[in-house]
Amino acid sequence: MPPAHNEEIGIKHRRAAKCRPYKMFFCLVVLFLTLSLALPMVSAQPPELMSEAAILMDPRTGNVLFGQNMHEQMYPASTTKIMTAILAIEHGNLDDMVTIQESTLVNMPPLAATLGLEVGEEMSLSDLVSAIMLMSGNDAANAIAEHVAGDIQTFVNMMNVRAAELGAYNTNFMNPTGLHHDKHLSTVYDMARISQFAMTIPAFRGIVVNAHMFLEGTNLYPERRYIINTNALVSRQRTAAYYFAPAIGIKTGFTSQAGLCLAASAGRGRPFELISVTFGAPPRGTATYSFTDTRALFDFGYNNFRQTNLARVDQILGEVRIRYGRGTNRLSLVADAPLIALIPTDSDVNDVVTRAIMPDYVRAPIERGQRIGEIEFLYNDNVIGRVDLLSNQTINRHAFWWFFMAVDWVWSFTAVRVVVYILLIGLGLFFILFLIGVRNAIKRSKRKNKYVRRI
Repeated sequence: MPPAHNEEIGIKHRRAAKCRPYKMFFCLVVLFLTLSLALPMVSAQPPELMSEAAILMDPRTGNVLFGQNMHEQMYPASTTKIMTAILAIEHGNLDDMVTIQESTLVNMPPLAATLGLEVGEEMSLSDLVSAIMLMSGNDAANAIAEHVAGDIQTFVNMMNVRAAELGAYNTNFMNPTGLHHDKHLSTVYDMARISQFAMTIPAFRGIVVNAHMFLEGTNLYPERRYIINTNALVSRQRTAAYYFAPAIGIKTGFTSQAGLCLAASAGRGRPFELISVTFGAPPRGTATYSFTDTRALFDFGYNNFRQTNLARVDQILGEVRIRYGRGTNRLSLVADAPLIALIPTDSDVNDVVTRAIMPDYVRAPIERGQRIGEIEFLYNDNVIGRVDLLSNQTINRHAFWWFFMAVDWVWSFTAVRVVVYILLIGLGLFFILFLIGVRNAIKRSKRKNKYVRRI
């Protein structure tokens, strides 16, 4: 099916603000500060892309390495099927046999990509997931939805709930396929978050890395179906022009309204993995811009970032005060997990600063391994990673913890504090007056002794 040309999107121009001569300096300062907040983590020239929106993410931390219109809602096309596959794996048994219903094939557009399923055909859930992820079978996506949730609308509701759980707050799915619907929207940032989670699922990862697969024969189609991955970064079966050896997934997408979309992952043979998502690449000429844009993003990531160890398991990263504890009033806090993050290649690890988020104090008893807070690692004021802070020892309560707690409870009343402060002030004044009286008495005594000696 030849891809249709994208409709031209009008760009809104803002009228430039006029500054009076004596306000020009102020305007320039404001402009400089505004632009500085939008600077990327690296000073290198960012890639020039044909896609309308794009993102490059570190999947270990979720840190954004490059973003372009990354929170703008757009049509995600068949990258939608990443969420469909997640729910199939989470809520279904991949060994289950799924029977194709008549409702599965209703309202299927004539030019939509399909596996060619027939009513009454039986296929394993595993093969259906492979079909949607490699060759984008829309009939297979509907079959998964009905098998997992009973009907498509219930499945769509599950998709939206799961998307929100994964941090995809600007996503609204209307179907499990990605076929066009005016309200079926997502962002490249949201799809990157969804992809980030999906690539942690071994079953999902094991499917999208394949260049091609054979699906087992069914009761109505005994011969094995041969499917080829539409992701040309992974597969050279359709064209070798865009093959990228480090690529390990994930999903292509296209509709005439959405343009070319691609969620991709790379890392094979490289020191670290990356995730990219592009939406709205124009399908013009012979170039498939979603692949070239993604390759440019991966090159940008590997050429301009390096990984660094920011935390080790059980590394002491903080300290907190303890109340009512036996034997100590301080507690050391350790990292609960290792943290490896990406920083610009021309930076130094000392450029990374930390920010602890924890209470002023904790009350005993405290168990070893208990979560107390977290610590964030920042580079150029951007959070590039965080780890939980855990207690490194067990702290029991003091034998008289109840007495100290009672004192704290009494002290929590404002009236009590006011009375105590008044008494302390009064005692202080009394002590000052007492010292003044003693000093005056000494002076009088000295004058009296002097008078007696004269006589």
